[in-house]
Amino acid sequence: MIASAASRLAAAGVAGVLLLSNPVTAQAPGQPRQLFPQGGSTTAPTPQSGPQEFRAPLLQEEGAGQGREAEMGEPWREQSDSLTGLGEGLPEEVEPHAQQILRGGILVDALEGGLPETSGILEAREGGLGLDLWQGSDRDELIRLIRVLPDNLESPALRDLARRLLLSTATPPRGGAGSAAPGELLRARAERLYALGAHEELLELLQRLPREAREDPALARLHVEVALLTRQRAEACRVTAAGIDDFNNDAFWQEALIYCQIREGQEAAANLGLSLLRETGEGDPQLLQLAEAALGYRDVVQPRDANALILAYLDALDEPPSSGLIEQAPYAFLGVLAQQLTLSFDERLPLVERAVQFGLLEPRKLAEAYERHRFNVQQLGDPAAAARESDGSAARALLYKGAWRAGSAAEKLELLQAFLEHSAAEDLSLAALQVASDLVLDIHPDGALAPHAPLIVRALLTTGRLEQAAAWTSLLRSSREKNQEAGAAYAEVWPLARVAGIEADGALTLNAWEELRSEALDAGHLAEEKAFLQLLIDALEGREAGRTSASLSRIGGAAPPSPSVVYALQSAAAAGRRGETALLVLQLLGSGALTDEHPRALAESLSALADVGLRATARAIAVESLLVLRN
Repeated sequence: MIASAASRLAAAGVAGVLLLSNPVTAQAPGQPRQLFPQGGSTTAPTPQSGPQEFRAPLLQEEGAGQGREAEMGEPWREQSDSLTGLGEGLPEEVEPHAQQILRGGILVDALEGGLPETSGILEAREGGLGLDLWQGSDRDELIRLIRVLPDNLESPALRDLARRLLLSTATPPRGGAGSAAPGELLRARAERLYALGAHEELLELLQRLPREAREDPALARLHVEVALLTRQRAEACRVTAAGIDDFNNDAFWQEALIYCQIREGQEAAANLGLSLLRETGEGDPQLLQLAEAALGYRDVVQPRDANALILAYLDALDEPPSSGLIEQAPYAFLGVLAQQLTLSFDERLPLVERAVQFGLLEPRKLAEAYERHRFNVQQLGDPAAAARESDGSAARALLYKGAWRAGSAAEKLELLQAFLEHSAAEDLSLAALQVASDLVLDIHPDGALAPHAPLIVRALLTTGRLEQAAAWTSLLRSSREKNQEAGAAYAEVWPLARVAGIEADGALTLNAWEELRSEALDAGHLAEEKAFLQLLIDALEGREAGRTSASLSRIGGAAPPSPSVVYALQSAAAAGRRGETALLVLQLLGSGALTDEHPRALAESLSALADVGLRATARAIAVESLLVLRN
C-alpha cells in the first residue's frame, strides 16, 4: 500500500510538472477562485465568491532587499589583524570522507557525493569570522553545538553573532572515525539560519550552492520554504518542479506542487494531487483545507500553526493570520508576520516593533512604519500632548514622527526623550534607540544640548556609530569642569563609552565615576551599577577579577551557568577555536535579555570572545547589556 501510494503521488507529481510547463487556457470544473496572477492565460476562471484582488507584496518577488552589504552591515567590525589572512591557518587535518581542493588560498570540498561545507556568503571583510573559523575544532562537536543553538534569542547583538557565524565562508573542520555524514555541517547551519529567521541570507546561500548540492532533500526543502517566506514565489515553484521527481516520498513536495499548480492556474492537476493526498491520508490537513479554499470548494478555515506554505496561502487568499497563530508562531516567523499585508497596519506595527527589538528586522523597517502612520494636523501640531491622549504603538509613532518633523534640535530631542521613555515602558528600548539613531546623526556636538547628550550617545552606540558617539563624549569630558549639566551627562554616558572602547581609565576612574554619579543614583542602585560595570571592564580586558570578584553576586534572575559549559568555553578560547567559542557563548547566554543571565555567564562570554579576537563583538554585547540594565 505504501509503495502504491508513493508511486501514485509520483505520477501525479510528473503530471503536475508537465502541466506547470504547459499552462492550460480552460478552467476545470468547480469554479475555482483566481487567487494568483495567470500570466499568459487567455480565459479567466469564474470565481465562486466574487473576484479576488491580488495585492502587491511588501517585498519584491524577485531581487528583493537592499543587498547583503546594507543588510548585514557590522559597525562593531573586528580589527583585520584578529582574523587569519587568506591561505593562512589551514587545519592540519581535514574530514576523511571528502577530498579537499585548494583554490585561491581557500580549502574547499570536492563535490563527489558530498556538500560544499566551505560555502558561505560572508568573507572576513564583509563581517564574516574568517577562513580559520573552525580551525582546531572537532566537526561532530561543532554540528552538535550548532543544532542546540537557541532560536529565541532576544538580544540583537547575540543574534547578529549567530548569523555571522553561520553565514561565514570558512575552511571545513577536521573529522574523525564515525563522524557525521558528508554535508551535515552545511545542513545544520542552514537549519539554524532558518530557525533564527535569517531567511533572505539563507536563500542567498542556497542559491550559491552548485546544482549537485541542491539535490539534497533537506536543503532543497529549505530552499522552497525560504523562497516562499521572502515572497519569491516563482523561485519556490521552480525548485518544487525540479525536486518533485527526486523527493516524491515526502508529502511536502506534493503539497508545494499543489500550491504552485493553483498559482499557475492548473486546477485540474491540483485537484488530482489533492485527491491522492486525501486517499492516502498523507499531507497536512490544514494545507489541504487551504488548497480547497483556494480552489473555491470551501470557506477558509483558519490554521493553528505557521509554516511557509500556510502563510503563502493566507497571503494569496487575502486572509489575515489569526491572533492565535501569531501568538503561537516561532521567533523565526515574527519578521515575516510583521510584513504580512493581509494584517491591518495597526496589527502589523506592534509586530514590526518587536521584530526590530529582537534583531529580526532592520531598524529602517520600523522607521518607515512610523512614518507611514497617519495623524491629523492637530496631533502633529503638538505631538507630545497628543501622545499623552493615545497609547501603544500609535503614541510611539506620533512621538517619532513629531521628532522627525521637528524644526530644531532641542525640540527633536525632547520628543525623542518622550519616545524612548514610552518605548522602555513596553520593553522596546533597543528598538527605539535604533530608530532614533538616524534622527540624531545630523545633530552636531553642542554644549547647549548637554542634557540630551546621554540620549544621543546611547542611540549612536546601539547602532555601532562609535566615531559620532566619541565626539559627543569628548565634548562632555572637556566641558564638565565648567558646565554642570555636561558633567552630569558625562557621568551618565561614561560607563557606556568605557565598555565600548571610546573612553579609557585615564579620563575617569571607576571610583571617580562613582563619586560623580552618587548625586543621581541612590546608594543601592549605584553599588549594583558599579559592580556590573567592574565585571564588564574586567572581562573585556582579561582581568581575572571579572570571573571571581564580588561583582559576580546575582544581578539577573538566572541560575549560575553550567560548570561543564564554562569549562568547555574556557578551553576553546584558550586554544583559539573561534567558531567553537562563539557557539558556546551563544549556548551559555541562551535566550532572553542579556541582564537575565547570571553575571558569571556574561563575564566568561565576554572574556572568551576577546581572547579569540572577537573583541568588537564582546564590546557590542557589553554595551547592550548596560543599555538593557538601565531601562
